[in-house]
Amino acid sequence: MTCLSIPVDFFGIRPYMSNHNKLLDYARNALNSGDTASARKALLQIGNYHDDHEVMHLLAVSHAMDNNFSEAEELFIKTIELSGPTDALLGNLGLTQLHQKKLKEAIETYLQAVEINPGFYDALVNLSTSYDSLNNNDLAIRYAKKAHDLHQNNPATLNILAKHAAATNRLGDAITLYKSSLRLQPGLPQTYALLSNAYFLAKDYQLAEEILKQGLTRLPGDSNLANSLGSFYASRNRHEEAIAEFRKAAAKDKRNTFALAAMARSFIALQKFDQALDILISANEEFPGNAEITAELSGYYQLHKDYESANELTSSYIAKMKTGSVLPENIAISHSKSCRHNNRLLEAKGILEATINSKTSSHTALESLHYAYGDVLDGLHEFDAAFSSYQYANELIPRASDINYYERVLGDLINTLDRPFLDSVPSSGNETAQPVFIVGMPRSGTSLIEQIISSHPDAYGAGELSQIWDISNSVCGAEHMINYAENLSSLSSEELNGYADNYLNTIRGLSNGEIRITDKMPHNFMQLGLIERLFPNATVIHCQRHPFDTCLSIYFRRINENHAYARNLEDLARFYKKYVELMQHWRKVSALQILDVRYENMVIDQKAESKKIINHIGLEWSDNVLDYHKSDRIIMTPSHHQASKPIYTSSMHRWKNYQKHIGPLIEILGQPEQYDQ
Repeated sequence: MTCLSIPVDFFGIRPYMSNHNKLLDYARNALNSGDTASARKALLQIGNYHDDHEVMHLLAVSHAMDNNFSEAEELFIKTIELSGPTDALLGNLGLTQLHQKKLKEAIETYLQAVEINPGFYDALVNLSTSYDSLNNNDLAIRYAKKAHDLHQNNPATLNILAKHAAATNRLGDAITLYKSSLRLQPGLPQTYALLSNAYFLAKDYQLAEEILKQGLTRLPGDSNLANSLGSFYASRNRHEEAIAEFRKAAAKDKRNTFALAAMARSFIALQKFDQALDILISANEEFPGNAEITAELSGYYQLHKDYESANELTSSYIAKMKTGSVLPENIAISHSKSCRHNNRLLEAKGILEATINSKTSSHTALESLHYAYGDVLDGLHEFDAAFSSYQYANELIPRASDINYYERVLGDLINTLDRPFLDSVPSSGNETAQPVFIVGMPRSGTSLIEQIISSHPDAYGAGELSQIWDISNSVCGAEHMINYAENLSSLSSEELNGYADNYLNTIRGLSNGEIRITDKMPHNFMQLGLIERLFPNATVIHCQRHPFDTCLSIYFRRINENHAYARNLEDLARFYKKYVELMQHWRKVSALQILDVRYENMVIDQKAESKKIINHIGLEWSDNVLDYHKSDRIIMTPSHHQASKPIYTSSMHRWKNYQKHIGPLIEILGQPEQYDQ
């Protein structure tokens, strides 16, 4: 956004053709010297100044120069009413609106300006950045391209074009554009964060980290960059490092509630719940009525099944709101979850509808709102409306699908990692059977299975761990899955043993000396070749669920950026088909002990299936596993609510509620009935 704190002649102050009195000339000279008070004093002495557009214009400029943007806005509007609209006046009006964060009003103003002057560069730039702030990618890009055609060295438009390139999977182009932007304006912290994210999407995690560190070296006082580095560490499950960065961010900006909320989330990820709660309660006392902290604390209570406290917190927030105020998106979502738990679905529906219809939310916020709204509509059995809401959420923010990448990767694993190849790779020699790997597609019952196993007195549920993928990254680099086989074959027994020891030290540090420790990262099904060479005696639980229920359940949830295929039913089906092929391959060639567990069988006969699982991992039977839902264990995944309840049947054959919408799944996977038992 173009800043207003610039020389006054930016506002178009120049002599008018008509004859003006000395007071008007004096006011212009005073403004050009920065003496806004004297200028206003002179202007207010002019007779009938309310009807003089020149006077109104200069008064507007004087207030803008003093950062009194609300007053300036009113006076620019008055000037335009008196003299008629010009591109310069509209441009000035738009600036005052931007400084008040009145993005939609500013957009309307700038659209008028470019209608008068299609080559109005500043207006095009500000239109682009305003649409970008609202996450309206199509229009942000349209005006960025128009501005770029006029002037190709503006960091703001370069960043927007780069974001578009990243969203369409042209990551090389995005990185090049961000680098150009940084060369032009190396002091812009946002560009470091955006370039880092592009490297992250390209799976070059080392450079993603380095860019953020470079930014902080140049801009050590920028708390947002510290937030970005902390968020990077958190995404890589390096939560101790994340906490350190969030502490720095909070120290740099005492009102940085994002850092406090994110720090609490990292403590939760480390299962240091007391520290997380202390941060959130302290922040809630220091910043009463802060939506971010309120929502995060409510989420903490929900995670700990304290739905009453969660509801009281958000209800109190809502009760204190002024009449006519728009409910913040995160409060609306958090409160709707409490309502859903207490079966107050109509209340949840009303809250979410009001927030969505306020039309004040960014595209990012709308995305989350529509996922939540879809859940409520599903609960009310309004299935067509629910699907429309889920679909809207998935399509709202374009993301580059990586389905071609994954099809190539999974195909390479199948073609390369046969039994002779695996036999040629040394083993770590580690004989432990302690790790239990729970794999499968997301939303296939992995959280439920881990909860059942962890209810056994000799087992510990470690949750979704990134360590196996970190080892793979370390071995094979950024494009690890492309050259996976080649790099795996180059490892020595000593190297593999070192990786195995580090992994064991990690999981044992989380547990309390249990005989078995589960790692339920679903996508570890891609890493079974590596896992076999690390832990030849490890056991694997492969979770299966009706493919249509699995795919729809994924589609109805926001999956992280590494799995953009999940935002499209056709891509989901293609990925699922390749996953099935890979698991069939592992059954043929892997020496690991793999047990297939079907979700539907677990629902029908929990005891029988649980006995198979406990026997498979080498433990004696315990009736505790039948009461898994009574466990005090905190489930960290989005499935925590479902996995904390007794077995229920409503998730079976859920696809039937959405039959008219599953054409892309049928086209690739065939008729859903063939998968019924």
